[in-house]
Amino acid sequence: MTHLEEKLKKQLREAKGELSMRRPLDTMDEIAYKELEKENGDLRTSIGHRIERVEELNAITREHQMMNGKMHSEIEILKKNESLLREDLQAKDLEIGRMMKRKNGAEK
Repeated sequence: MTHLEEKLKKQLREAKGELSMRRPLDTMDEIAYKELEKENGDLRTSIGHRIERVEELNAITREHQMMNGKMHSEIEILKKNESLLREDLQAKDLEIGRMMKRKNGAEK
């Protein structure tokens, strides 16, 4: 056998080995499809979790808005009460001043 024949046989064996290692195109498509299906499932799960989190955050926002509204109402009530209290204190201070003048006038 010549050197060229040996080289050709070797190349033929290598080529057969490479072909046997390759998968048929249909099998590769099936594998790729299964991998894509798994990725899609993972993405759907991830999206589902994110949608749930957005819903939780929206509920927190609504609750915060309600609490904020109640707080502002209470602040307005407190401001009105403070104003009334100031008026009462001023009236009492005037009354005390008037009573002190009367007492001091009576003592003289």
